[in-house]
Amino acid sequence: VITINGQEAVIKQGTEIPFQTTVVAGGAAAANIQFKEAVLELKVLPIISPDGRVMLDISLKQDTPGVQTPQGPAINTKQVTTKVIVNDGDTLVIGGIIDSLKNRTTEGVAGLVRVPILKWLFGQERIQDQDVELLIFITPTIIMD
Repeated sequence: VITINGQEAVIKQGTEIPFQTTVVAGGAAAANIQFKEAVLELKVLPIISPDGRVMLDISLKQDTPGVQTPQGPAINTKQVTTKVIVNDGDTLVIGGIIDSLKNRTTEGVAGLVRVPILKWLFGQERIQDQDVELLIFITPTIIMD
């Protein structure tokens, strides 16, 4: 992402989740489709100091779809906001957004894996726990005209 001194740069990737609402007007109900964003968004505001260092005002936000509610989908949000000063060309690493993924699968002979004692003889259960951390690397580089 390229920006100018004192101008915020924004990059985001994600999806818009459609959900239906009902609007009552004049005694008649009408369906209305609305959208909620679930995105990974990075905002960076650079300010170059007279000594050539760069102050960065950084905001990192990760939204993921949550449970469905009568009002629409819930959005789970994780956010990191920080201000740092780095030298021109130095690399900054931002972390702290961690997802814990848990997956449980059962395989085996159909029908028998549902019987409490037989599932251990005729089936296999796998439990997978995984932690995933999002790391963002930022290297400010001053470009002179």
